[in-house]
Amino acid sequence: EENGLSFLLGKNIENKGRALFRMMDRRSAIETLKRATSVYEAAGDSTGLGSALNNIGFIYWQESRFDSAIIYFNNALEVRAKLRNNDHHATTLNNLGTIYFNWSLYDKALDYFMKSLDLQKSIDNAYGITISLSNIGQVYSETSQHEEAIIYYRESLEYAFRSKDTSVIGYAYHGLGSAYEHINTDSSGFYLKLSLDTYRETDDHRGIMLGLKGVGEYYLKQKNLEIAEMYFRQMLDLAREQNIILREAEALQGLGNVNLATGNLDAAKKYFELGIRAATDVNNKMILSGIFRSLSEIYERNGDRDSSLITLKRHLDYARLIGEEEMSRRLIGLKNKFRFQKYEDDLQQQIFRNDIQKLIIIASALLLILVAVIAFLLYRISRKKELANQILSEKNTMIELQANELASANQELTALGRSKDKLFSIISHDLRSPFQIFLGNTDLLMNDYSSMTDAERLEFIRILKETADNTYSLVENLLHLSASRTGTLEFNPVRFDIVPVINDVLKLYRPQALAKKVELLCRTPEGLEVTADNNMIRIILRNLLNNAVKYSCEGGTVEVSATRSDDRTIITVRDNGTGMEREILDNLFQMGKVRSQPGTSGEKGTGLGLGLSREFAQKHGGNLEVHSEPGVGTVITMTLPG
Repeated sequence: EENGLSFLLGKNIENKGRALFRMMDRRSAIETLKRATSVYEAAGDSTGLGSALNNIGFIYWQESRFDSAIIYFNNALEVRAKLRNNDHHATTLNNLGTIYFNWSLYDKALDYFMKSLDLQKSIDNAYGITISLSNIGQVYSETSQHEEAIIYYRESLEYAFRSKDTSVIGYAYHGLGSAYEHINTDSSGFYLKLSLDTYRETDDHRGIMLGLKGVGEYYLKQKNLEIAEMYFRQMLDLAREQNIILREAEALQGLGNVNLATGNLDAAKKYFELGIRAATDVNNKMILSGIFRSLSEIYERNGDRDSSLITLKRHLDYARLIGEEEMSRRLIGLKNKFRFQKYEDDLQQQIFRNDIQKLIIIASALLLILVAVIAFLLYRISRKKELANQILSEKNTMIELQANELASANQELTALGRSKDKLFSIISHDLRSPFQIFLGNTDLLMNDYSSMTDAERLEFIRILKETADNTYSLVENLLHLSASRTGTLEFNPVRFDIVPVINDVLKLYRPQALAKKVELLCRTPEGLEVTADNNMIRIILRNLLNNAVKYSCEGGTVEVSATRSDDRTIITVRDNGTGMEREILDNLFQMGKVRSQPGTSGEKGTGLGLGLSREFAQKHGGNLEVHSEPGVGTVITMTLPG
């Protein structure tokens, strides 16, 4: 029972350490995990001990404190090698390989990566296999064996998609981009950019830094220095934010190379000197070798031959420490050994797959024969029934479709008939009447002109103008209604200020309002913009104001207001005129059911205006609502989206 409590205590302490690490408090995380190792050791919990040791090494690795990281990874490996969890064992082997890779000890790194790969394949862990194959490809890429690197990266990409883990997919893409750098620059840029985009989808900071480095180096080689500098600066900022010294050193080296290429030698020297400090902290010989080589070039350009020779010697010393030629020979030996082992594994797997396929083929053949016999017997029994049911179903479906089509056609014909009757009524009566008035008054004016007073002549002219205005409004509404119903009306929404449009329409009806002593008011805020068809909005406003003035009594008031509410624009036309009875209001938009009522001064209408206005409002995705009381007045509200 005491050991059980110790195990739970150790687990809780370890979880707290992981939480502190996620909160970027690495110092506290390490101290907490060290306490967890003591509790695990006291409880004899090897699994928990190996996990805590590995996590401590991982945090030191993230801080680029590789000397401390390798101690804890080795301790974790010693514990995990005795357990039966191949995944945990392989993870620690991979972590050790990464440390040696950062130290440019590629032979040791490859040895650990291959051992990790064997264990991950033994448990078919797609995620772990992807990481190991990518790391192997990275070793070959760093030692200029790019064709071999591409083979491993492509294989790692297949396992990455199997794992469905976006971060390892980005890791595999980055490896392919790096490997193609010396073979096909277009492919290199494609995979490096794809890697960065993939990492950004998961907000993986370490992955994003790796992607920024790859894309920055690609643009640097393409001589696109401005874009390269942008990516290296982003990488530097993120590395400093996350306190990843290795990535900081790489970003500083990249910025130094960009400035060296642009001829800004002072800035390049500054970045290289900062890079030397960071690379020295993590003991990365490859970065140090490259920086000293670039510094030698800067001193050479500045004419400082002594400093140039000193830095060149430092570069050669680090290159010799890396031991590229010796390492390459050892890698070839390990590579051949691994190839042979991989060939044997593949051969055994192929033999096994062939045997399985033979069994599957035999079993499938027997099953097909059995199914064929049963199907033949059932076929003869059910064929006639199926045919009869099929014919009956087809007839029922046909009858149902025909009934639906007839009902729909009947509804459309009824609606069209009502529209046609209304239009013919308007044309035969409402359009003929104003012409009769027009002709009668022009005859009187022509025959009696000389005997009329000026006041009488003006009255006749006023009647003729009013008749012409009414007839024009009628014809205009008929044309717009016809275009709307036939689908030929153009709809061109644009962004505009509604206030000037309202003012224009008010000016148009001000003479009519003055004649009836009706006051026109406008209450709208400045700069109220809508997205709508300007012409349609003007037609709607003309119809609404025409009705409001028409049905207003002498001394009445017509008010137009516009407001914004949430994501809608609301335009209201309010009058205190005659109002409408409930029967008229309920059938207001039903063409043919209610005839237009004369205005307070005998003005005539057609009943088309409100229906047309609502159709136009609905074309905008809005609506038109009417509220009215007899003797009180009418309020018409139009809502428009946006």
